[in-house]
Amino acid sequence: MYYQQQPYQLQSFSKNAWLNTPSNMITSNIAENLNQLGYFKAVLTGINPGVDITYILNNRVLSLYQDFTQKPSQLVLSVELTLIDSKHKQVLGSQIFNYRIPCTEDTPYGGVIAANKALAQLLNDTDRFILSATFPAVTLK
Repeated sequence: MYYQQQPYQLQSFSKNAWLNTPSNMITSNIAENLNQLGYFKAVLTGINPGVDITYILNNRVLSLYQDFTQKPSQLVLSVELTLIDSKHKQVLGSQIFNYRIPCTEDTPYGGVIAANKALAQLLNDTDRFILSATFPAVTLK
């Protein structure tokens, strides 16, 4: 996990370990969330040869760090999503989602708690983004 104490200078916490890359972890959460919505036959991650795919969702983590230049510190997450209609070879939408979540404490653990809150907001926004592009008549609460 990265953090910032001065503008434009990111550093890494000395003791940290990722189970996977942030982008892959976000992809897994998005896939699980979309499966639970029930609007799609299946939501797959990775390349699946021979499977007829209707939509492709690309995600790119633009920033993920804890900002200590403010009190309380804030978790900064920025993710770009691009939804593609693979049958018609066209982009249905592309959007950047930005989040600044105040941390409950100015520690790495406080950053993790804030990251989980940011992920929850991202999943909600992703649902709206995808469903508005694929099922315009559907509105989520």
